[in-house]
Amino acid sequence: MTRFLTPIFSFVLLGPISAFAEIPNHHIFYRIDKRAPLTKIEIVFLGAGTGADFPSQIGLAQTVRKLIWETAKKQGHIDQLEALGTHLTLTTSDTYQTISIHGLSENSGKAIKIIRDLIYNLAFSEYDLKYVKSQLSADYKDEI
Repeated sequence: MTRFLTPIFSFVLLGPISAFAEIPNHHIFYRIDKRAPLTKIEIVFLGAGTGADFPSQIGLAQTVRKLIWETAKKQGHIDQLEALGTHLTLTTSDTYQTISIHGLSENSGKAIKIIRDLIYNLAFSEYDLKYVKSQLSADYKDEI
């Protein structure tokens, strides 16, 4: 996927102390709040949103989001995250796609490893693509 050009890692620990750091091709944002043992981590792929879809490929960004979700379910990543008290969210905007997790701080290291495995081992079959396309087509028809 060449559209996932600029990942931004955003670490938010829900609180009053916040900071920003920049390393080559990445931005790290985090906040710490010791009152709540929760962590939110966002990985933002700039340039991978619906606005980047070519006219001949309208719906590509939504299809990729749905394929990532289906892969996460199929490979058991969602179940693993839920067992850790962590929730996975995938969003697509006009300019970017985001993979985010939100859960217990004590399990954030394990959750990061699961998301890393998901991102680095994405594999879609032709069947997966056809399934996602049929789901999105049904969703579009329902909206009309």
